Amino acid sequence: MNVGNPLLRKGGSQTLRQTCLYLFPKGWPHNRDSRKLPPLQRMTSTIQHSFGRAAGRYDSVPGVQPAVARRLAGWLPAAAARVLEVGCGTGNLTERLRPAFPQATCWITDLAPAMVAAARRRLEAAPGAAARPGAVHWQAGDIRAFMPPAGGFDLIASSSALHWIQPLEPALARLAGWLAPGGQLLAALILDDTLGELRASRQAVAPVQTAAGRTLPSEAAVRQAVAGAGLALRRAETETICTRADSAAALFRQLRAQGVAAGIYPAGAGLTRGGLARLAAHYDRHYPHPQGGVAVTWRVFYFSATTPFAANRDP
Repeated sequence: MNVGNPLLRKGGSQTLRQTCLYLFPKGWPHNRDSRKLPPLQRMTSTIQHSFGRAAGRYDSVPGVQPAVARRLAGWLPAAAARVLEVGCGTGNLTERLRPAFPQATCWITDLAPAMVAAARRRLEAAPGAAARPGAVHWQAGDIRAFMPPAGGFDLIASSSALHWIQPLEPALARLAGWLAPGGQLLAALILDDTLGELRASRQAVAPVQTAAGRTLPSEAAVRQAVAGAGLALRRAETETICTRADSAAALFRQLRAQGVAAGIYPAGAGLTRGGLARLAAHYDRHYPHPQGGVAVTWRVFYFSATTPFAANRDP
């Protein structure tokens, strides 16, 4: 027995069982009623359920989302009177939008009601929140069913959320149609080569199940979707963020706690206990971090886009 692997230590069977269920759930989708839905709606229901369950513990585990939101906030325009946030999560970007545009009317949305509630609590607890005169409208639900107010938005912003929407191009086209003249779409998406170490380990341990995994968009696919949506890129950057976890098992718990796993590996992608243990062992052995533990790589695409007419105007 390999006592160095926490998944195989005495007393770790419960953790292993839970990790198996939540990281690579054979029982997907979790909501039994959603089994009757068409594939895309079923996927949306699963992601909604997964992130809703994660809302209470999302900020208690390490992740790149706060850093991504901070960097995206550095791209905010100087002024905006009407702001829409898509996929607010627990409020990493939300808490930066309100101070940046204290007079603005904001619509803050997320697929999961629990995430909207978490972001609202976070914003209302922020220093000076009550003194800001602008109104905030909170709404939970699929952004593809959102009914925008007349007049459009000066800014539509989204951090670490749009990559879950498939197909992406029609969703971006819908957002583009909600922009007011001169309005801007500002977004950060996680790319398909994120968690490359985990994907490589899965390929080595369980190549058949790996094929069932849900694919995040590539940079080329995002650029193509932006263009296909009738938007013009004003600025675009790709960032590689290298982090560490104490072990593969710790990373699995982090992904589970953040609700990420159900979106990446849906139906039919489950691993047995033995398969998960082999996956952890392979990851620990092949992807050590120089400072201990294991390496975890994230790839993020940031972009600012406008309608072609606005893009031809002076900033």
